[in-house]
Amino acid sequence: MNTTTSEEPPTSELPSFLRTAYLIVVSLGSIGAVGLCIRAGQNSPRFLLVMFVIWVLLPFAALVWANRISAYWSLPLRITLNIAMLVVTVGTLVIYWDDSIAHRRPQAAFVYVIIPPVSLLLIIIIALTATLISRRNSRRQNSFH
Repeated sequence: MNTTTSEEPPTSELPSFLRTAYLIVVSLGSIGAVGLCIRAGQNSPRFLLVMFVIWVLLPFAALVWANRISAYWSLPLRITLNIAMLVVTVGTLVIYWDDSIAHRRPQAAFVYVIIPPVSLLLIIIIALTATLISRRNSRRQNSFH
């Protein structure tokens, strides 16, 4: 008896433990990013610090949301998303950690202002590139049939 419906994700997917592992990495990365943001802004007004925390969390929330809806994407797109999750998480933490060790700019908040939109732009570029490549490969396969 076939119990699949059109609303179920495709069968060729990443093992669930990998999806869970990527979500754990992003979750831990977001906690680390918030911790470093709070450490950097410990002398800032609380309202400003709360706004920065929300701003810093934005790319991580986008990654979690994308991971949630990616169950219906093609396998290459999901793999690309997972790579983006690792790149954004590790890259963000490395940059924030470096800033916490040695402030390289006179504007203390510079990295916390610029990294979230750059991360979102990177996620969008990676997703669009993967989509275009996937569509091109799909057209090639369809032309051979």
